[in-house]
Amino acid sequence: MSQSQSWSVILHGGCSNSCPAVETQREIQRNLALVLDTAVAALIAGATAREVVIHAVAALEDCPLFNAGKGAALTIEGDHE
Repeated sequence: MSQSQSWSVILHGGCSNSCPAVETQREIQRNLALVLDTAVAALIAGATAREVVIHAVAALEDCPLFNAGKGAALTIEGDHE
């Protein structure tokens, strides 16, 4: 990778009409930060954008705080719409 090469990483952890408890918000932020740190480290190490996206999406899908990969929004009861 060229020294002048630049890139950006954007993560979206979802949105909701209701705001989760403060500790849940912190846990969401910790998980997003972990995925972001891993993505940045992979890019610096020379991973392709595609490889980084696949890893980041899989990490969000594996985390129970996000409904990534479920195909629907969670209801208040925790079910998928």
